[in-house]
Order: sequence, then structure tokens, then C-alpha cells
Amino acid sequence: MAQHTKRKSSGAKQQKKQVVEMDDRLHSETDTKRMKPVVRSMVLGDLVFLAVFQLLDMQGMISEEISTFSAAVAAIVMIYAMVVQFKAEKDTSTGSGRRL
Repeated sequence: MAQHTKRKSSGAKQQKKQVVEMDDRLHSETDTKRMKPVVRSMVLGDLVFLAVFQLLDMQGMISEEISTFSAAVAAIVMIYAMVVQFKAEKDTSTGSGRRL
């Protein structure tokens, strides 16, 4: 009779562990790259604002000055939304600074 020898692992456990670690790393990176909900709402509202004023301008219901002003306001809101999205987060957990 042949002896029953225990199968040696061919690194399958190590490979599975690496795959799980890579998957976790990918998920954590995508979570940090998502758009903030406030910014998403601002951009959506800005696009609706621009669409409404564009329709009013095409129908001739508003003057050219109002149309230009609305486009300028929309551009300012869009720039502000990008500043909110990409600004550097201050680390408040370090305890530096004055306490009240």
C-alpha cells in the first residue's frame, strides 16, 4: 500500500491573500476619489440653472445682459464647487492650535 502523504500547498493561500489585499486596496482608493455629495448637488443645481436660463434666452424671454449675468454666476458656482472638492483637508485630530 502506498502511503497517503499530505498535499503541500502550492502557494494558493498566499495568492488568495494577495488578491484579497489588492481588492481591499483598490476599494479604499476608489472611495477616496469619489465626488463629495455637496459638490455633486452644487454641480447638478448649476447645470439645471444654466439649462433654464439658456432656454429662456433662446425663447427671447430674457435680455442678453441677464443671460450673461446668469452665465457668470454659474461659472462662479462651478469654480466654488471645484474648490470645495479639491481643497486640502485640515487634520483636526492632531490637537495643534489653541483650545478654548
